Amino acid sequence: MRDAQFSLAELMEHNNSNPNDSMAILQWYQRAAEQNHTEAQFRLGERYAKGNGVAADHAEAANWYQKAALAGHAIAQYKLGVIYEDGVGIERNPREANKWLNAAARQGNAKARLRLSGCRTC
Repeated sequence: MRDAQFSLAELMEHNNSNPNDSMAILQWYQRAAEQNHTEAQFRLGERYAKGNGVAADHAEAANWYQKAALAGHAIAQYKLGVIYEDGVGIERNPREANKWLNAAARQGNAKARLRLSGCRTC
């Protein structure tokens, strides 16, 4: 069921010519994410971080990134690390930032490796 919900959201998102579909896309991602669909959790994080179809909410983005990061999603781990490092939407926490950036880097995430090397604009 969750895979079908995710696929429907993804299909609607990629074929979206109607701005009114944004809420429906969000709802389908939400349904799949609540059933532990990792990519749906990440996509919800992205939507909340960017304010895509919903008001931007960095704390909510961090919440969804964390769920995906705990499931091993490398990009979510990187983005969560950046949020903790910068203190965007949540309290700044260098220890958590390092934990998540290292987790992403171990999975080969080049941006995480650059960030750990001190490059914040890479």
